Amino acid sequence: MSQKPDRPPFWKRKYYINAEFQGSFIQMVIGTALLINLILYGANIYIFYKFNAYGEALSFEQKREFYQFFQTQIVSLNQVFLICGGLVFGILVVYGLLMSHKVAGPLENLKIQFQKIQKLEDLENVHHLQSTCFRKTDYFRDMADEYNKALKQIQQLEWNMKKEGKIEPSISSQEEAEVIPMKKVS
Repeated sequence: MSQKPDRPPFWKRKYYINAEFQGSFIQMVIGTALLINLILYGANIYIFYKFNAYGEALSFEQKREFYQFFQTQIVSLNQVFLICGGLVFGILVVYGLLMSHKVAGPLENLKIQFQKIQKLEDLENVHHLQSTCFRKTDYFRDMADEYNKALKQIQQLEWNMKKEGKIEPSISSQEEAEVIPMKKVS
């Protein structure tokens, strides 16, 4: 595995790296958060409507203090609801961004590695490719391992072909000595 470069602090990192996937994932999280908030707010309004209807049935119309208290409670609960709903909404959006990054990040990493392979003009330059690694918190960590196994196998094939004289070595003997033969990967 290659060594990790120094990582910038979390607030300087780029978390939105795959607009198509992350955008749709975050939209789904936002839609879910809005739906939950609307359902809870609707339940809140319904409960106060039922309390109001019950108060009218008990002839509380003459008692202004009850309805003034009732109205202040509605305002207070709406304020609490809006603050809590806003906090939950914000937390879910950040959570959606971070969770989608744990999927999009590894896939973007593999995409870059495959683009490097596509740029190869011949087998002789395969030794310049480096293995990849994912963060410990990323999903699909096994894909990095599989990519690294495949890369080692390709590098082993290149080394064997040079050793058998099927291709001419174009690297210095010092660099070729750094390519360590490995056992057959099954």
